[in-house]
Amino acid sequence: MHYSKFSYDDLIESYANMIAYSGKVEPEIIQEIENRGGLDKFLRAIDNNKKHRVEVDRIIKEVFELSSDFKDLEFIKQFIKSDVLRHDDLNDLIERKFEEHQKMTADKKINSKTVFGSLLGILAGSLLGFLFLFLSTFIFGGIVSYLFFFVMFICYSSIKFITKQSRNNAVVYVVTFIATVISVLLSFIATGVI
Repeated sequence: MHYSKFSYDDLIESYANMIAYSGKVEPEIIQEIENRGGLDKFLRAIDNNKKHRVEVDRIIKEVFELSSDFKDLEFIKQFIKSDVLRHDDLNDLIERKFEEHQKMTADKKINSKTVFGSLLGILAGSLLGFLFLFLSTFIFGGIVSYLFFFVMFICYSSIKFITKQSRNNAVVYVVTFIATVISVLLSFIATGVI
């Protein structure tokens, strides 16, 4: 294999995979490691990557914990320090994870928009799901049970579009199930199954 074309990170990954799977390293990769500064330098790079990953995981955990209690990003930044990450990288990571946590929290929040949007979503989702199943009975000559998953997707998509919240929200999750059941029942009634 031509390891000379590998980036340093790809070389580290290949080396780690060989050690993990066979416990041995190909002579060609050892030669390329030697060409790039030697095994000691390479092993230090692996150790630094591991320390970097552990530090990033620690910071993410801290950001999530702090942003559960505090909503001020600048206030949170004061509490999180790192000896491994550069200041700019630390700030970027904190900002990204803070924003991610805020979006997750907003997605799970149940408010009047969620409730009214879900009710409207039941109507829209049930109607669209019913139309899909009703039309599919003419194509397939009857109701095909595996299409219920498509109906659930249609109902969920309608509700998500209206509420702007995902299945991580308890109301959206329950209302999706209700809309699916209504769609199926309406299809059974319309086709004479019930």
